Parts: sequence; structure tokens; C-alpha cells
Amino acid sequence: MTLTLRWHRVLPDPHCPACGELPDDSPAAARLSIEPRIKPARDRYRLRSLTARAADLEAAYHDEETGLVRSLAHGAQGGLTVAAAEIGLRGDDATESGYGRSRDYRTARVTAIAEALERYAGMEPGGRRTTVRAPYADVRAQAVHPETLGLYPAAAYRQPGFPYRPFDERQLYRWVWGYSFARSAPVLLPESYVYYRSRRTHPDEPALVYEVSNGCALGSCLEEAVLHGILEVAERDAFLLTWYARMTPPRLDPASAGDPALPLLAATIEAETGYRVELFDITLEQGVPAVWALAADATGEPHRARAACAAACHPDQGQAALNALAELGPLLPDLGRAYAARADLAAAMARDASLVTEMEHHALLYAEPSVFDRFDFLTRSTQTVPLRPDILGGADLGADLTAMIGRYLATGLDVVVVDQTTPEQRAGGFTCVKVVVPGTLPMTFGQANRRVHGLPRLVSVPAALGRAVPRELNPHPHPFP
Repeated sequence: MTLTLRWHRVLPDPHCPACGELPDDSPAAARLSIEPRIKPARDRYRLRSLTARAADLEAAYHDEETGLVRSLAHGAQGGLTVAAAEIGLRGDDATESGYGRSRDYRTARVTAIAEALERYAGMEPGGRRTTVRAPYADVRAQAVHPETLGLYPAAAYRQPGFPYRPFDERQLYRWVWGYSFARSAPVLLPESYVYYRSRRTHPDEPALVYEVSNGCALGSCLEEAVLHGILEVAERDAFLLTWYARMTPPRLDPASAGDPALPLLAATIEAETGYRVELFDITLEQGVPAVWALAADATGEPHRARAACAAACHPDQGQAALNALAELGPLLPDLGRAYAARADLAAAMARDASLVTEMEHHALLYAEPSVFDRFDFLTRSTQTVPLRPDILGGADLGADLTAMIGRYLATGLDVVVVDQTTPEQRAGGFTCVKVVVPGTLPMTFGQANRRVHGLPRLVSVPAALGRAVPRELNPHPHPFP
């Protein structure tokens, strides 16, 4: 015994029966208004630098004994610094991890903390207590219809062991309030759709769909969080729609970027890994710039992962391309090690898609050389275009967000925002939201979980973009990592 004292910070838990003060969810609490937010520069879409606050944020959130973030580690991979932050979840010993990728350790570490905090809020309600439990038939005037969020065909529910139940208008569901910009009014969304771990916290409730952190985003204010939530929805929608409809997008010329960092990073990844990097313009009808990055093995050596993919979306397509490469570069060494250890599983999944059941299976499958021809719709592209300029670039982030939402409303889609901010996030000056755009393609993992039923944009968008309308959807698991 040394009698040494150590200080540990403890953040208040809103669920604590003694000191927690979790307010009720309500239509009034869901109402949002977009406020003016002067940007530090026209090409910046974050109002505050996380890196400048790195020491304070690590002190507030990282503590191996009492912190929300239990561990924080970093290393170098794929030409970038990569950090991982493990965060504990409420109610059990489960954890989630956030990741940061950057050119310096401090930025990577604090980005990993921010992503971990974002996931913490998306698991279960931590900012407001759910108050509505009703059948859809009783709340239809105020509710978003679950069919617009992507469900499953009738045959899926007949599969042995399928964990989800068909939507029933007379079945009791938990609902949470969000704000619809198309209706300019609060609306109800299924809790299990907004909070993707609620199926574990309420195991007796009927589970509608497999859901992940689609559209969840953290920001220094509401406007920042909503804008980045929309960008994530756009990224995943663009990637999945391109895959399922097998659209052939034009290639992008990295040399057309105003920032020399883009071609330099692409060249660094190629030199360091032996993969050829290609970028594709997968922007959809809203004109929000999106990029698909494909790495294909250029060495021809046996036992190497054949291909890997990443994607990103940003108002400036050059930055979207940088973000996609920042995901792709560090992925390649990990994928190479996974494929070396599990090549037999990759080959088996190539023969039987039902074996693709986990998130990591999607990338592992496309490390298998025999399925590289599934990318033919991409690699046969013969058109090369320059990167799109910034579509926003105003001095006010609030005005930029209004313009971004307007792009979706103009194409007949709604933008619905649920404020997920918890007291723990608010203590660090953060706002967290989930953005829902009914009708867009939701990211799922596991072949049995894919949600493409009843989403007409799979046909209407290729036609609107002048691409071939698919006779049938791509039956293969997607390659999103």
C-alpha cells in the first residue's frame, strides 16, 4: 500500500436512478430551427478544430478506470496515422469503437474519440425518454411509414431463424420524435430504426429491420451535425445504388484537384501497397459530390487480397476523394492479413452468399480473386471527368445546410432529423443527430439483411441520370467495408 491518490473524472449518467434527469421525448422537443453559423473559411464545414481541443477532450472522455472511452491507441498504416477509441455502453460489458485517420497522431486520436461518442448516442435513447408506444394505425398522421425506410420481401420472413418480423399496422411499436423539413413539423420514427441497439434493450419488442449508424453524426452545433449526417446518408445511398443498379460511373482525374494532397496520397498508397487506385464519380440526382475508391492488386502475386473499396461524400469532391482514400489506405494492410488467415472462408462466400453474415465479411469476400469480375460495371468505364467544384462554399454554415436540404426536397425526398444528443456529449460541447432520408438506400451488413424491397429509386435514379435501368438488381453482397 502506497497511499497514493489518483484523480478520475466521472461524467453523470442520465439513466442513473439517483441523479439522472432524462426528459421526456415530445413533439416540442423535436422542433428544430437552422441558425446562422459563420464559418472559419468558405471551404470549411467544421466550425471548431477538434485537434485544437485534443488535450481537453482526452481529459474529459478518456480514462481507463472511469472514462466513457476506456482505451485509446494509435499507429501508422496505409500512409496515414490510424487511432482507435473503445467506448463502453450502458447496461452490460459491451463496447463499440470509433476510428480516426489523419496525417498526424493528435488529429487521429481526437477523431476516434468523436466517432466513438457518435456511436454511443446512436445505440439507445440517452437524451430523451421514449414516450410513444402505439400501433402505426393510431399515429399514421404523424408517423413516417416504415416501408419508405426499406424493409424485406415476404420470402425473407419465411426463412428459418430470420430475426425480423413483417411490419404490421396494428402491432405496438416504440416511436421517437424527429423533425421533418418537408412537413416543417415533428414526425414519429420507429425507435428501433433510430437507435440501432434498442433491439437488445427491448428484446420483447418486434424488430423491424437490421439497422446500423446510418446518418448518425456529431458536430459542435446542430447545423454542423445535420450537414454531416446528410453527407453520410448521401455517401451510402450513392455507393449502394451504384452497386445494386450496376451503374457505370465516369472515372475521376486526381490531377484535376486543386489540392496536390489528393494525387500525392493516391501515389503513396500505390507505392506502399502495390495496389492500383481508381476513383469514380457516383454522384446522384441531388448533385451532392460522392466518390467510390477502388484498389485493385497490381502485382499479380498469389495469396494477395484482390480488391478493396471505400467511399465518401463532401460538398467539395476533391475532399470527398481525399476522405475515401483516407479510408482505403489503412484498410489494405488489415484486409491483406485477414485474407491470408481466412482465404478459405472468402472462397466459400464467393460460392455461397448466405455465408456473408458479418460486416467484415463484405471486404473479405472481395479479397477473393475469383469475384473481381463483379466490378466489371465499374472497370469498363471509359469516360474520365474532372472533380466537381464545391457545391456550397458559403460564409454561413446555416445557409449551406438550408441549401443542402433544399436539394433533397427538390427531388421529392424528405430530410428528417432526430436529436440524439446525450448529457455526456453536451458536456464536451457536442450535438449528435441521426439524419433519415426516407427512400434512400440504407447500409446493411450480411446478405440476408439487405434492404432493397419497395425502394423505387433503384429504378428511377438510373433513368434520371441517363444510365441503363437494371432489369434485375445486383444479387451479390455489396463490397462496402
